[in-house]
Amino acid sequence: MARWRTAGAKLDDDDRDLQLLQAWSQEWDERIASFLAGTTDMRMGLNRLNDAVALVGRHDAALPHPYVGDPAAEELLCVLLNLNPGKPIDGEAIPDGDIVRDVRESGYSAVASNWRLSAETATWWARRANWVARLLGVPKPKPAQVFGIDLVPWRSNGFSGIRVDNDVLELLNQLVLAPAFAVAARTAVSVHFGAPLVFCVGARYAELFGLLGFVLVATHEYLTPTADWPRKAPATGEVFKRNIRLYRRIGRAGRAEYAVQTDVPGSNKPPHERFDGLLKQLLERIE
Repeated sequence: MARWRTAGAKLDDDDRDLQLLQAWSQEWDERIASFLAGTTDMRMGLNRLNDAVALVGRHDAALPHPYVGDPAAEELLCVLLNLNPGKPIDGEAIPDGDIVRDVRESGYSAVASNWRLSAETATWWARRANWVARLLGVPKPKPAQVFGIDLVPWRSNGFSGIRVDNDVLELLNQLVLAPAFAVAARTAVSVHFGAPLVFCVGARYAELFGLLGFVLVATHEYLTPTADWPRKAPATGEVFKRNIRLYRRIGRAGRAEYAVQTDVPGSNKPPHERFDGLLKQLLERIE
């Protein structure tokens, strides 16, 4: 499970981040334990957030999935933001799935921090970070080098949107954004570029970040050979415009925090060199 250290009397930013994350992970342990024990419903007390989000084919009989990875790890590459956990996987069915039993016995944070959720989950998140590894010229990341956090914790077949008002924004900041940037501040990519950075894949974030109080700093356009590239082979002469965007917000204690969003999954197949060059240019805008 997460390896928390005891902060001294005088707290620096790193200590404050770790204190925030310790309280946050313990809160999720309590929420999920209460849900699995049947003492709270699937909303886990998050009624306002539940009412604001639109999910397709929601799976309330599956383990909630707020995050994965060790928030106290000292050798993280990056933080990835995701909309929602997607469809349930083997072992997550309530009440008798193998992963559910493990969470009952050890707590969600212990299972998530040690990547005991599933090999499928670990592989998905690690591959999602390949484009970040290329930024630093390091090998493809292992799951333990990645921290993933979901905007909403409930399993579903798809994410259709969210209605953001002040109450929902405060909840998302408490449950997602503040902890995401607290983890991000110590990642290798954030240290390299001198500011807390989170990364995400998908065009939907372009609208979402505006709702969440971020300001667009810069954008670069690039071309892909198919609309669903790199998952589908290109048709002759076919190109589609895509974007990489850099967003900024002022977070806790006046700290500048940045989010990087790409429309497709990291352009992990050739000609990703064009994508990589544009991404580096974008990150030069960090102050």
